[in-house]
Amino acid sequence: MGGVTRVLPFFGVLAAVQMPVVTTVDGLLRPGFDPTRQWISHLSLGEYGWIGAANLATCGFWLILAAAGRCRRADRWAAGLVLWCGA
Repeated sequence: MGGVTRVLPFFGVLAAVQMPVVTTVDGLLRPGFDPTRQWISHLSLGEYGWIGAANLATCGFWLILAAAGRCRRADRWAAGLVLWCGA
């Protein structure tokens, strides 16, 4: 079980990379989407809204896993904040 808990914090890195990459590509492919005027959650609307919704949901899941991996260590405040962000 120790090997699994050592890997869990790296899911936070995955979330930090996935969110901007998927959001940028999805936003560029959406006609009329302006990131200066709309939230990224607007990408979850429309015909291809499932991409934006899946991006938000999986990034939240990665952050929850990362928080679970950090909880075993001394930085419980950091783990709590990451968990709150993922939830």
